[in-house]
Amino acid sequence: MYAGTLIGVHPDKNKFVAAYKGLIDFYNIDESYNLSPSAHRYYHFPQFAIPQKGPVIAHRKEEAVGFLSLSYDASYVYLLYSGSSLLDKESSAYTSNIVLVYNWEGIPVKRYALDHSVISIHIRNNMLWCIGENHKYLYKYVLSL
Repeated sequence: MYAGTLIGVHPDKNKFVAAYKGLIDFYNIDESYNLSPSAHRYYHFPQFAIPQKGPVIAHRKEEAVGFLSLSYDASYVYLLYSGSSLLDKESSAYTSNIVLVYNWEGIPVKRYALDHSVISIHIRNNMLWCIGENHKYLYKYVLSL
């Protein structure tokens, strides 16, 4: 896992999901809290670069931003995904209208295209709550799966 990895634990505490950039990993959790991989979904791998100034490792500007936000309930995992890069869209790459839905086994269930670009999502009682890209609006969507 990397710094910035989005994580979720199933309400029954028997499953775990981790998403970073374009990588999603699903795990089972046993009674001793050991993780065992159950599914992997990879949209794209992180692209790293070493800038000329300073001994740091950074992400390349042409890399897709990937997963921005994660929410979940007992049935599904919801991921806000941006396929845009900083090179293409600058800071707007950190917004998206695409929500990918998986079951806890790691199988894709649905893809939503929202009518607004958002920066964060939260699911509750089949309602998807989203913070708008300018931080001024809260959007609500009724989901049907």
